[in-house]
Amino acid sequence: MEETSLESATERLAIRPKTVDFPLPREIRDFIYGLLLSGEKVQDEPYHTRNQGSISRNRSAAHTYSFQPSVLQLNKTISREASEELRRSNCFVVVSYKWPGLEDLIHTCDVPIVTQDNSAVARFQHHSMRIHLRHRDISPKDTSCQTRSFLLLLRDMPLFCRTIRWASLDKSAAGRMVLNVKDPESPVEELNVFYAQTSRNVFCTNVDFRSTTRKPLSPTLEASLVRAVEDVRMPGQKVVVRGAINLSETTTHLRSTAGAPYVFITALAWDLLDIAQALMKTANTFAAAGQHAQAAQRYLDIIAPCRDSFLFTPSEVLFFSDCATPVVLLFRVLMNAAAAYGFERLRASDMTGVQGADDIAHHISYFISQFDDRNKILGYGDAERATWFLVTPALHVQLLLLLSKDQETEKLRSLVAAFGRMRQYLPGSVHLAHDEALVRSLLDGSTVSGTGIMEQTSACALPPPLFEFEIPQHTVRPQLKGWVVEDQREKLMEMERKQGGVLG
Repeated sequence: MEETSLESATERLAIRPKTVDFPLPREIRDFIYGLLLSGEKVQDEPYHTRNQGSISRNRSAAHTYSFQPSVLQLNKTISREASEELRRSNCFVVVSYKWPGLEDLIHTCDVPIVTQDNSAVARFQHHSMRIHLRHRDISPKDTSCQTRSFLLLLRDMPLFCRTIRWASLDKSAAGRMVLNVKDPESPVEELNVFYAQTSRNVFCTNVDFRSTTRKPLSPTLEASLVRAVEDVRMPGQKVVVRGAINLSETTTHLRSTAGAPYVFITALAWDLLDIAQALMKTANTFAAAGQHAQAAQRYLDIIAPCRDSFLFTPSEVLFFSDCATPVVLLFRVLMNAAAAYGFERLRASDMTGVQGADDIAHHISYFISQFDDRNKILGYGDAERATWFLVTPALHVQLLLLLSKDQETEKLRSLVAAFGRMRQYLPGSVHLAHDEALVRSLLDGSTVSGTGIMEQTSACALPPPLFEFEIPQHTVRPQLKGWVVEDQREKLMEMERKQGGVLG
């Protein structure tokens, strides 16, 4: 029996093809490869929840990926099959850049990346597109700025493009604003457009389409890649395209979308508003989870790009233009970010940071007050708008300053009165109620000042307040496509024809 079995086994081995014999059918093997190599299956928790990665990456709330590329190295057969599944389940994009600070920015704006290991990205051969970005302040011949790279999935390109738009429009952007004034008595007939001047250095984006197989890119995949690149919008940027099936057509299209010489300010403001709302939601998540250092940095990261935008130095004409609605709503979100940042710095006893937040809030409120339609846009009047300052930590700062010194009875009584007045406007504020009760207990002697008194204030004893803003339901958005207002496109083209070329 044993000899017969051995003989039968020998015969089977003799006629078996010289390939690896897998005990599992190909369908099961593909399923396993997917569990190890599909972006949807290997999505992991953010780095900040695991205390891994760089300091900047720990600030990101984006999910991460735990691909298992070691399966590609087991043997030739598995490597071939797994590589097929890797390409079938994912579309990879390599992003290289000469852009100081971009690495921190992609984590600040919660862009999920596969890896930012330069050597690993350089060896990676399964990407379908490479994008190289060069900041306008970096010369092509500048060797002092190192080229860095990271790898991401096509599905995450919208978040990456959002980050580029968030970062690219600052006060140093060369150009001019042309605005459509709504005042019927004004003879001006222009559009709310920002034109980049091409005489100065501009952003440069190189796009290289490539096939991961010997076959050319399919028209469907290339169309998906082109749509993704459309959102890398920077006015007047230079766009260079390589490797596309319809190279001339694709180049012309991307230059008119991603690299158009103008941006409709209304569309830009709506875009920045949506981004600020999304980042504010993430910052509140950090704060609610008790991750106060990350929350404070995130609130500041929301304020800084908008504060550096040319929208933060608006002309008088802008106050009466059809940009007013998204700009006022954007400023309102920034008010919340400033107040939230102030409370986080108050918790850390950083009075300089608190004062900075208060200054920003007053600056923003001044801008909002210049818009005639502000009450209609926000849905309430100036009296209610005045309560915005009641949610800033200014009065709580006075309490902390008072507690840090010898408490004078008269000043404590004055503070109680101030808290009482504020609570008339904000009856639901637990922070006001808490600090008012603390000051009263100091006055009646039931609480003794001394060591530990600072920790009893609402800034330390209570979770920081979360600031949320919902866009009013009566708000109407125009029809937008990228940074273009669709129903104004023809009007813009007509104005350009009359003036013999691009305006500005």
